[in-house]
Amino acid sequence: MPRDIVIGIDPGAYGAIAVLDSDGCLLVLDDMPALTRRVKSVRTKSGDTKKTDIDVPGLMAMITPYAYRAVAYLEQVHAFPKQGVVSAWTLAQFYWTIVGVLAALRIPYTLVTPQRWQSYTMSDMDKVDTKKACLTRSLQLFPQYADRFRTVNGRHKDGITDALLIAWYGQQQAAFGMQPPAPDDDDLVLA
Repeated sequence: MPRDIVIGIDPGAYGAIAVLDSDGCLLVLDDMPALTRRVKSVRTKSGDTKKTDIDVPGLMAMITPYAYRAVAYLEQVHAFPKQGVVSAWTLAQFYWTIVGVLAALRIPYTLVTPQRWQSYTMSDMDKVDTKKACLTRSLQLFPQYADRFRTVNGRHKDGITDALLIAWYGQQQAAFGMQPPAPDDDDLVLA
């Protein structure tokens, strides 16, 4: 069975999942499934704080129907200098949980840096504001889903547009006749 479905993943608590078939039809476009829970904290006035965890059963339910025919493109992320320890840990937790789910479902995946997929998908655009450029390109490629790119308050859901463009990048690069670029130090291909 050919692997003719591409899953694009923007990891993180505000990330998303996009699934495209070989014709570019959108099968799934949704926020990263997450669970929020209250934990005790001595740092806050109320003594409570919220912690977000990936919803593993939710993630598996979202991509399992496509697992036997899919390849995944996962944005390669890392902590930034002066990023808080908790936020860096949360990002790593989401990232490695996603890798574990892909491995458990035997979905081959490619780690791709933001610079790589953004330079390809927005090669003809001014990328001073990459989030705005992602929204613009998503609206150009998938205008029928424009209502999914913003919250009810009108704020840009950058996780959604990023995941969609990552999936489109993967579809263009690997699965459907185009040769993917030779992996460099920024990309890692795992099968």
